[in-house]
Amino acid sequence: MELPSPLWLLATSLLVSTQVFHATLPLQHILLIAMYLIHYSNRALVGPLLNNTMSPVHLLIWLLAVGFNSVNPVLIGGWLGGYGRVTSSTSTFILGAGIWAVGFYGNLYHERILRGIRAKSDRIPNKDKNERGSIDKTSDDVRVVNGRVYMIPRGGLFEYILFPHVR
Repeated sequence: MELPSPLWLLATSLLVSTQVFHATLPLQHILLIAMYLIHYSNRALVGPLLNNTMSPVHLLIWLLAVGFNSVNPVLIGGWLGGYGRVTSSTSTFILGAGIWAVGFYGNLYHERILRGIRAKSDRIPNKDKNERGSIDKTSDDVRVVNGRVYMIPRGGLFEYILFPHVR
């Protein structure tokens, strides 16, 4: 559902840039486009390949996500393609790019923690799978409800969550 995002951004920014600039884009625009493409390529291509199991998604949620991921990149791509200008200084741009890099690394780090939980939950036997409303608390951090395994993530920023929904 996020696959349209990098494609629409790239197509829009390239089409607009040829109409507005008739030349190459400014360097800051190219770098912002690259950061967007890296982020969404990770979310749309790499993430789903690395996640071994995913919960089903309702069709309406999927359609709304595809809609958002089609409109949002067109607006951003139009701005980056030439209808807008990055007016920040080089130091401000470098600071922002650094914040983006830290956030991107944090995203990868926490996704790895969640993938580890999915792998652990696959090894826990799903008890009482057919009994509706059954709860089998197997430990402080693990809970099996209606055959589904729930675990509290540990590490990174997950340590600062005061009340996880599992409890």
